[in-house]
Amino acid sequence: MDKRAASIRRPRRSASALAAAGCVVALAAAIASTQGGEPRWSDANPDRGPRSAVSSPGLRAAVESSSERTAESAREARRRPRPLPRARPSADPPGPARPVPAPPVPAFEVLLGDCCSEPRGGLPVDAIVLHATELPDEPGTRDLRRLARFFARSALATHVANDAAGNSSRMVGDDRLAYHATYWNPTTVGIEQMGYSSRTQAQWRERRTQLESTARWVAYWARTYRIPIRRCEVAGLRYNKRKRVVAGDIVKRGVCSHSELDPRNRDDPGPSYPWAHVLARARAVARGASGSGTVMRDASP
Repeated sequence: MDKRAASIRRPRRSASALAAAGCVVALAAAIASTQGGEPRWSDANPDRGPRSAVSSPGLRAAVESSSERTAESAREARRRPRPLPRARPSADPPGPARPVPAPPVPAFEVLLGDCCSEPRGGLPVDAIVLHATELPDEPGTRDLRRLARFFARSALATHVANDAAGNSSRMVGDDRLAYHATYWNPTTVGIEQMGYSSRTQAQWRERRTQLESTARWVAYWARTYRIPIRRCEVAGLRYNKRKRVVAGDIVKRGVCSHSELDPRNRDDPGPSYPWAHVLARARAVARGASGSGTVMRDASP
């Protein structure tokens, strides 16, 4: 092979680029073979043998441009973050179907769509997640409306939220997963409580109206999705290098704190949250529904 052809046929950056160049060579050779039945020889020096199929400046530029685009596409694919894994349904079976109490009536709805939620896709709801917003109370529903605007800007969401006055807001329908607990989104519902995880139990207990609202949401979801009204249990938590949860299982269906699902990054609703009080009230609300004999829908698969 002459030096010119050797310099043109330098190693390519990827197997796909080499394959593309090979296709162009074959095509050029095929065209040459159909023009007069014989390959064309160099007019300048017949003794040099047949011309390389990529010796044409225009053709060479096209091959090199294609190679560069292929290499850039490969680099872009390597830079693009891989989708994070998502939680699988729990192996803990649902409880028996029982009457479902009515949920609290939201003061308003601001439904956050594809920015902050997506269809659940038929997955079961295995746990109810309690959060704290780390935001202050404001008069009326201003605090909840501000929270909804913050979520919309941040591509986050929760199913419902409540405040110290017991007002509730609905942001995502229960048939959709909300972006509130990363890895655990597909199999959970969540409630954001206006307040701080640093509050003492006495300070939380002063917010009885808010805790009553939370308990009623827990009772409603627990009976709807046949979740026991108890603390959940999680096993097998694993993080990636970016400190994001990439593995774990809900081994006991129930009510979780955000900190249980992501202990390296979250501590809400706080170590002094009055769990015993909230769960006792949720059980009482659920028993009241049983006593009424009213049976509502069962959303379990």
